[in-house]
Amino acid sequence: MISREQIETEARAKMIWGEPKEAVYSYLRTQGLPVAEAKALLAELQAERTSEVRAAGVRNIILGVSLIIAPFAFWFISAFLIGRIYLYVLAATIIGAFYGLVKLIDGIKSVAAPNSDASDLSQE
Repeated sequence: MISREQIETEARAKMIWGEPKEAVYSYLRTQGLPVAEAKALLAELQAERTSEVRAAGVRNIILGVSLIIAPFAFWFISAFLIGRIYLYVLAATIIGAFYGLVKLIDGIKSVAAPNSDASDLSQE
């Protein structure tokens, strides 16, 4: 029989890897945890995962907004401070802004509905 600490570590890893909470609950029960303890640990792990998903969402929102602002900042600096607009660099920042829009949308979804994200958090 493995220790309770090892069981918690394995369950935490399963939650971070994006396994459904039913599978994690089943794992906890097969390892011999009573129903009440398994449910309490599952709720704690779900709260940790929710917190991590929201934190990743906030990071994505900050990155997205920064990338969306970049073309405007570059245009302002180029046009008014330097006096010349470099079109290739402006085009690159515009392409980056589209990626920023995707990150912004992902971040908003993660913050608004963290339990709908079943992805692997170890990749964040």
